[in-house]
Amino acid sequence: MVLHDLGAAQAPGWLALVVTLVLLIALLLLFVNMRKHLKRADYPDLPTSDEVRAQQARGDRRGTDQP
Repeated sequence: MVLHDLGAAQAPGWLALVVTLVLLIALLLLFVNMRKHLKRADYPDLPTSDEVRAQQARGDRRGTDQP
């Protein structure tokens, strides 16, 4: 069922496809750049994964947000 047939003259053109693809590529590049930056970022106040595992094995809950 077609509510209102606009015809081929009202169909989205190639420009809409190009703009969408450019935006998707820009989003992908921003995401890759963010991941690279977060890998290089230094977080000295956070415990390493080995320290967290050791705390969990001991049952030590200090430093967590949970009561």
